[in-house]
Amino acid sequence: MKTHDELMKLTKLELEEYGRTLGVEVDRRKKKESLVGLLIGVQELCKPKKEEESLTDTVEDVIEEIEEQGKGFIAWLKKNYFRDAE
Repeated sequence: MKTHDELMKLTKLELEEYGRTLGVEVDRRKKKESLVGLLIGVQELCKPKKEEESLTDTVEDVIEEIEEQGKGFIAWLKKNYFRDAE
């Protein structure tokens, strides 16, 4: 990932090439500041998210939710995965 200052040092052609590495086609007719802003935003979207919870924590949260609802597992499945079926 490049910082705002690093991107500002690049030419519009270099920004276009860098954008392609991120899977974005930039329009060099735009102002450089706009291109940099776009690429900063794309970098944020491309940044891998840190796994905040382990799988065990996630499963425990789901089990808690099922138990709190008191409707049983089948009702929970219907509510969360088959909403359109009802």
